Amino acid sequence: MKEEAFWLMPGGEMQEPAASYLKSKGYKIIISDGSNDCFLKDFADLFFQVDIFDIKGNLELAEKIKKDFDLAGVFTVAADCHEVIAILNQDNEKFFWDVETSLICKDKLKTRKFLKGLVKQPLYHQVSEFEEIANFKDFYKSSPLVLKVPDNSGSRGFRKFNNIDDIQSSDFDYSLSFTKSKFLLIESLIEPTKEMLSEISVESLWHHGDFKITNIVDRVFSQDTSLFPKNLKDYKNLKEGVEIGHINPSIMSGDSFIKVKDLFKAIGKKLELNKRILSTLKLDIMFDQDLEPIVLEMTPRCSGGWDSSYSNIVIGGNLQKSLVDYLLRTKTAENTFKGINKGINKNMTCFVLGHSESDSEDSIGRVFYSAYSDKKNIPDLIEECINKRNQGEKIVRIPI
Repeated sequence: MKEEAFWLMPGGEMQEPAASYLKSKGYKIIISDGSNDCFLKDFADLFFQVDIFDIKGNLELAEKIKKDFDLAGVFTVAADCHEVIAILNQDNEKFFWDVETSLICKDKLKTRKFLKGLVKQPLYHQVSEFEEIANFKDFYKSSPLVLKVPDNSGSRGFRKFNNIDDIQSSDFDYSLSFTKSKFLLIESLIEPTKEMLSEISVESLWHHGDFKITNIVDRVFSQDTSLFPKNLKDYKNLKEGVEIGHINPSIMSGDSFIKVKDLFKAIGKKLELNKRILSTLKLDIMFDQDLEPIVLEMTPRCSGGWDSSYSNIVIGGNLQKSLVDYLLRTKTAENTFKGINKGINKNMTCFVLGHSESDSEDSIGRVFYSAYSDKKNIPDLIEECINKRNQGEKIVRIPI
C-alpha cells in the first residue's frame, strides 16, 4: 500500500504553516523548488529541485511521484506558480481554480483586457521595443506613467516617470530583464486617494457563485508614511512600489468596503465562478482620487507578504487551514464555506513590517517583523515592530 503524500511548491517560509499542519496529519511532505537550498528542503520528506514554473518538468515529476505515493493534493499558498498548480489539478474538478483563470491572472495584459468594460482602469499599452514608446506620446502627453512587467510580482521591474519623455532605454532594459513575455506595459499612473492607505489586498472564497471576503489588509508604501510620520520616518524615501508592511484587518471605511464587494461580484461573474464548487480569488486594489477602486493585480492563490501565512492566522482567520482540509476531503465545500471567518477576533489588529534597505528596487528580499494586540493602536504596533527590527527579533511563524 502506497503512503499518502501532499505536494507543496515552492519551499519558502510562507508554505511552512501548511506544510507543518499536513505533516501533523501524518502526510509525507513533498517539496519542489528551483533552489536547492530553499527554506523547507530539510523539512520535506522528499525534495525535488525543479523550477516551479516549468510545466513539462512538473508534469514529469507528477508521474514519478504517483508511482511511489498516493498523492492527496498539490497546492501552493503564496507563490505565483498557480498555472502549474492548475495544470497538475486539471483532473480534480473540486480544485479552486482552472488553467484559464490562472492565465488571465498571471499576465497583466490579459488581466487588463479581461477587465475592459467591467471596471475603471488606467490607460495602458503594450510595448516590445524601447523605440515603440514614442508612438504613444499623444496618449500620455505630460502625464505621469509607469513601466510594468506583465508576468512578475513583488514590484519587480516597476518604474515610475513624471512623463513619457523621461523613459530611457536603460529603464526599458531594466524592466524587460524581469519578464519572460518579451514585452512591457506602460500605464498611466494611478494617483491614490489621500483619504486612506494606498493599497488594499483582498482575499475571497467562493461557493457556487456566492462569496465571502476572507482576508483584507492595508498595504503600506512610502507615500503612506505621512500618516505615521513618527513611526515610519525611516521609510519615507523608499521607491514607490516597495512595500513597507501591512495592517490586518484593513481600516478602510464601510462605503469603500461596499465598493470592493461590488468589484468582486462583477469579476467573479465574468470568471463564471458560479460554475466552480469552491474557488479562491485575490485582488490588489488601489482607490484613486475619485475614490473608485482600481484593480492592480488579480491572482487565484492566497496572498504573500505574510498576509495569509501569518496575520490572517493571528487575528483568528482559518483560510489556509480551511483550504487544506477541503483538499484532504475532511470537510465538504459547503461546510468549508460556512465555517470560514468564524474564529476571527474583531478586536485584534496585526502589523507586519517588511524591512527593506533604502536603495531597494522592489519588495523582494525583505526581512519581516510583527506585532499584534487587541488593545494597542496601530502606531504602537508599528513602534513595537521598529523596536523588534532594531533588536533583530524577526517574525516567528505560527501554526494554522
